[in-house]
Amino acid sequence: NAERLALTEPSTYSTTFADDSDWSAGQTHVFIDEGNKMLEFECDDNSTDEFLNKDLQDADALDGSNASDTAWVLRYEMTFNTFNMSDADVNNALIVGCLDNDNPSGLISTGNGITYNIQVSDADHSIANVLSAVEDDTQGKEDVNNDPFSKDPLPETDTVYYMEIKRVNATTIEQRVYTGSFGGVQVGTTMQNTESEVEGATGLRYLTVKLNTEVHDSDGYTGFIQNLKFWNGVTTVYPNLPNGATFLTSDTNKLYMFDGTDTWNEVG
Repeated sequence: NAERLALTEPSTYSTTFADDSDWSAGQTHVFIDEGNKMLEFECDDNSTDEFLNKDLQDADALDGSNASDTAWVLRYEMTFNTFNMSDADVNNALIVGCLDNDNPSGLISTGNGITYNIQVSDADHSIANVLSAVEDDTQGKEDVNNDPFSKDPLPETDTVYYMEIKRVNATTIEQRVYTGSFGGVQVGTTMQNTESEVEGATGLRYLTVKLNTEVHDSDGYTGFIQNLKFWNGVTTVYPNLPNGATFLTSDTNKLYMFDGTDTWNEVG
């Protein structure tokens, strides 16, 4: 039983979004639906610049501290309800990660930050997958067209994408996308950013979901985020086990099943 528990690294902060009281106030295009346990985003309107955030210094998270400057993992489940390319060459961006700014504005917010951005432009252009580090308002980024999310084929609606942003060390950040579960089938390739701004992206305090859109004619995309979890001070949160893996304890003779994230549930 002790060996089973050692396979799990408890998250520092987690939310199912069944309660929105520990996040900032919802806005028109990004808000928490407590009844359906989701954070919804709508990148299908003109000139949207909105955000929600969670203060990691709260008692239910890091209790007065910021995110580590060398090691953390952010995971969340993301589903698209609709996905259409814009008819204009603009960045319609969904931005998720950690910032030091509690009132971010624009595509690149002032201050410091580490985020993964999905930036969708016109149908003949691309989906930009941007792993971003911002130091004192200056961005250093890994910017890859159509990988992991691509315009051909477009991201599937009603499919759960398992998203992971990881601070590997002081100078490296990574991003991965899976289907099925974390560690399941990887979508595209792993993104890695070692730009100099990564090391300077320190003092990160706010888990943030931000929209910055310039979409036209009601194109764009919508969806929701569920089951967000943040681990501080670590880069490995569990072995590469799929949802449904089982563990039979020799000392208690109980059977447990892994949920694909970080929990073993007793099943027999």
